[in-house]
Formats: sequence, structure tokens, C-alpha cells
Amino acid sequence: MAVLFAAPAYAQPPETAVTPKARITVEGATKAPSPTSTPLVVSQTTVLETPSATVEQTTETIIPISDRPALNPETPIAPEVQAVVASKKHYTTADLANAQLAAVLATPASEPTTTITTTRTTPKSGG
Repeated sequence: MAVLFAAPAYAQPPETAVTPKARITVEGATKAPSPTSTPLVVSQTTVLETPSATVEQTTETIIPISDRPALNPETPIAPEVQAVVASKKHYTTADLANAQLAAVLATPASEPTTTITTTRTTPKSGG
């Protein structure tokens, strides 16, 4: 599920990069470990100081990354199928079907890129 933040352009704080000093931990969400897919998390925080408040906006982008080799666009044949074709001069339909099944099982399910934007406004003490 993606959560998007939309606001008029005039309400956006100017970009002042602040390097986050902590890792992001999401409690209550788990993902089954997968040997072929590891997500990359990119985080950017901007801070706007106004006379009445501090506005901190954090944008986290979660990008799925797969360790599976990319297919050649000209001949998109899975490595498992290429191995069967290369290893035997004569192969059966069952050999190809088993190699294709192995390729499908080794390919992780596609995951969307997710962007989460959190805005935290802290009022300044009026005194």
C-alpha cells in the first residue's frame, strides 16, 4: 500500500537536506525472508523552520531489488532453460517444462516501488 502526500506547491517547504542519523524500523510489519530479493530503502528528510513551528518531512522510497539475472531482451530465455538446451542435443518437452517450472519458482513475485511521506509539525513555544 502506498501513501502519497499531495499539497499545493506554495505550501511545500524549501528543500533543506538533513541526513538522518537512525535507521527506520517499522513495527508490526514483517516480510518473509527471500534469498533472491532484497529491498533498497532510500530516505530523505527536509526541515523547514517557521516562526511558529518546525516542519519536518521524511520521504522513504522502498525499491525492490532482485538478485535474479536479467534476461537478454533479444532472446528472453531463462538460465534454467538455456542450461537444458546447451547440455543436450536432444531434449524432451518434459525437460523444457521442468526447466521452465524451475525458472518460474526461482523468480520472485514482482513488488511495486513504494513511497511513504511523513510530515511532522512541532509548534514552537510562544514565549
